[in-house]
Amino acid sequence: MSRHLTHGFDIVLQADATAMTDLAQASAPLETLSLSTTVGTVPVSATFHFQDPEIGLNTPTVAGGLRVKLPFRNSSISIGPEGDGLPDLALRRTAFGLEGKIVIIDVPSVASPSAAERQVILDFTNGIPQATIDFETASEKTINRTFSMLGISMADVIGIAEPAIRGYLSGTLRQMALSSRVPVASGSTDPFTVSDLQVLAINVPGGSSGDALSYLVRTNSTGATDAAAFTESSIQAGDHSILLLSNDLVLRRLIAPALAKALDESTRTTAVTTAFFTAPCSLNRSVTLDSGFTMTRLKATVVGDHTIRLAGSGTMSGDGWNASLDFRTDLKVQLSEGRLTVRQDSSTTEVDVDLNLAWWVYVIALLPMFVVPGLGQISGVVTVEAVRLGANVVLDALLPVLMDTIASSANSSAVLPIAGSGFLIDDLILESAD
Repeated sequence: MSRHLTHGFDIVLQADATAMTDLAQASAPLETLSLSTTVGTVPVSATFHFQDPEIGLNTPTVAGGLRVKLPFRNSSISIGPEGDGLPDLALRRTAFGLEGKIVIIDVPSVASPSAAERQVILDFTNGIPQATIDFETASEKTINRTFSMLGISMADVIGIAEPAIRGYLSGTLRQMALSSRVPVASGSTDPFTVSDLQVLAINVPGGSSGDALSYLVRTNSTGATDAAAFTESSIQAGDHSILLLSNDLVLRRLIAPALAKALDESTRTTAVTTAFFTAPCSLNRSVTLDSGFTMTRLKATVVGDHTIRLAGSGTMSGDGWNASLDFRTDLKVQLSEGRLTVRQDSSTTEVDVDLNLAWWVYVIALLPMFVVPGLGQISGVVTVEAVRLGANVVLDALLPVLMDTIASSANSSAVLPIAGSGFLIDDLILESAD
């Protein structure tokens, strides 16, 4: 994936209609709605018993909109006064067993529940582009049969119900949450501390493929963002959500500090900091570790949707020998049950060794079982393997610190559960620099 995957944002979470429907159904759903109003002096009341809500993102009539469908069953509408005596009962008519759906379309926005929190919502107090009620055919017949003697048609019932629904949404319900309350803070150096949150509903013309609700996150990075550049989702086939991490966040703000920490814990002679790295993530000076290995080059790059490659060079030496070597290994970054995991792909590890021996080593190596300090018994194979083993020992010391730092930083943040505590993201993609 290219550098244009996140369009300047640090973290992007995208969820399609299926994922948003699952989230809506897992949250506290609206089970029953009771409405009452008057038309002139005639009282009208309705009770709707809702089924599981459905979320849609294909809203051609409202750009950037999100559709909430609330199916209802076994519901009722009553029109007329409630009388105290039998003659008055004829004035009140009730249609029972109604089925249909209420459809709401609104544009998601970001609210501030407090100065230090942001939350994605549908804000019904700012006007609702669409709020309609639609009855099943059998229910339309019931309504017409029930209220015809009062001179009230199907169109009249809808004309009464829809303003009442809008009034309930804007005056009583007021909003619908589409995310958890996300803590925000400015000035933090932590790559997963949210400094700003935006939301965008991607509506691809012609169908639901590519539609997604996008949570756009900044974490105190610099540079321009372009929300309008998101024209379709990056959700992979068979998935319903995706987490996108920018190249700058992964390398400069996450890997470089983690590598600095790992190197610092491997040497007692040098205090290694992020100043040792040139952006996005290249070691800019040599570091000699306690093992005697001198790291002369170390660079991290994103080489695949889930892959970070570490490549470097170093030197080792001892009595009568010195060696230079190049190494590389890949780290796999994935999501498992909502948590970020990092592991080394050992099958990708390569160490190339250039070993130089002093002339006298070759001479005295003719002695039986001669051992060179730091290398072991001399032979072309054994000594090179010894250096290669030394390099692997260095990697084995650095990588656990690196991998643990990456995973713990992500998993302790508010980013992964941003859509809600029960929302599990299907997959992630690391943005490359190409």
